[in-house]
Amino acid sequence: MASRAPTGNPRTTTASGVRRNLFSASLSRRPTTSSTSTSATTLHANEDETARDLIERDESGAVQFTQLNIAPLPADEEKDEREAENKLIETYRKHQQHIDPAEVMATLKASLQAKVASLDEDKWMFEEEDPVPK
Repeated sequence: MASRAPTGNPRTTTASGVRRNLFSASLSRRPTTSSTSTSATTLHANEDETARDLIERDESGAVQFTQLNIAPLPADEEKDEREAENKLIETYRKHQQHIDPAEVMATLKASLQAKVASLDEDKWMFEEEDPVPK
C-alpha cells in the first residue's frame, strides 16, 4: 500500500487553474525586531481591567493570597440539632394543630433514617478504589 501513487492534484487550485491560499486570513506580517535590542517591556493593566480581575493583587501587581474567614463550628452540635427539631415541631404545631408532637418526631426520625440509608448506599462513590493488582 505504501507504493500506491497519490490520487488527484496535491496542490489546491480552482477550476481556472489559479492556486488559492487556504490560510490567507491567518497570515500577517509582523515587524522585525533587532536581535541586539535588550530593552524589556513591562505591561501594566488598566484600572478597569484590575477591577474585573478575579485574582487579588497588591499595588505592584503581584498576586495576593488572603485567608478566608470561616465561622467556627458550634461547640455543642447535639444542642443545635435538638433546637432545630424543636423549631420544626413548633412550626408544624402552629400550622396544623391536630398533629401530635410525638407523631411529628417519629416522622422526622424516619425521614432522617431514610436520608442516612441513602448516604450509606452512595458511600461507594467517595471511598478509595482498590489498587489494581500487578
